[in-house]
Amino acid sequence: MKKTTLFIVAVACMACGMTRESRENEACGETTATSAVCDITPHTRGDHEANAPWIAHLETLKPALAKQNEIDVYFKYSEPMGVYEVTMLWQPFYKDCETGLAIINLRDTTTGISMQIIDEEKYNSYHTDKISFAEGFEGYKDGDIFIFDSTTPAQPDSYESTIDYYMPLQLIDVDFDGMEELLVSDWGQCQQGNTYCVYDITAEGLKLKADAPYDSIDNCTKFYYDTKQIDVYTHNGVFWSNNKIYSVEGEVATLTTEYDATYDMEKDIMTVIAKDGNGNEIYSRTMTRDEYHDDCWREQ
Repeated sequence: MKKTTLFIVAVACMACGMTRESRENEACGETTATSAVCDITPHTRGDHEANAPWIAHLETLKPALAKQNEIDVYFKYSEPMGVYEVTMLWQPFYKDCETGLAIINLRDTTTGISMQIIDEEKYNSYHTDKISFAEGFEGYKDGDIFIFDSTTPAQPDSYESTIDYYMPLQLIDVDFDGMEELLVSDWGQCQQGNTYCVYDITAEGLKLKADAPYDSIDNCTKFYYDTKQIDVYTHNGVFWSNNKIYSVEGEVATLTTEYDATYDMEKDIMTVIAKDGNGNEIYSRTMTRDEYHDDCWREQ
């Protein structure tokens, strides 16, 4: 029989650095008014929690993983995400690893129907980082249970996004059809923030939206609900950036305009080339960086 330990996890401190060493040093670093100390405290559990229906259900899903790691860890969010109870069977690659294999289960609390996402490559999140890099953490044990507080820190100032930077799973209408899609974060913490897999929630289950622009959604993507447009932004430092503007009508997203911007550091000017959806140049203009950031050139 597995030795099962229940943990209640307060997960509201800021994300740490990109390397394991820096995360270990800063995992419970300075807090702000919107954050709480990373506290991973074992709590006494009764047989009820260890044998809870949600854990039993995750056990039945385990054979869906083509490969298996040795440690089974169970996650549950303290509050539903919309109408969905979110639970997870997670298998870290080793006992103090922040990444692992995962079966994510979403159970509709109104119908009892469950849907799953299976990640057999590498699943990690804001929450697994908070556990794995917390001071004093001695590693996962087979059968551990963690209950996640659904609260996350305030959005970083560098991202003006509809998408929450820290939340691993979230429901947002990203295709303007009035229905929320499921977004799953890769917790990449890169220059563009995190990238997201986008799923339609259908009667048949979760359906990945694999076409542009939904295959390129990250924390720099902007959604304009009044005009039903999606602005997919990419950049490489200050020297190059690209905006692709998609217009959405029904189930079809069409690339309408693309802007390439390059920065000449010697002359301290930006050059913007605008193209239509077929790649034909509309205009090319030079401007100061202040003029570029004002965005007024897009309307000209």
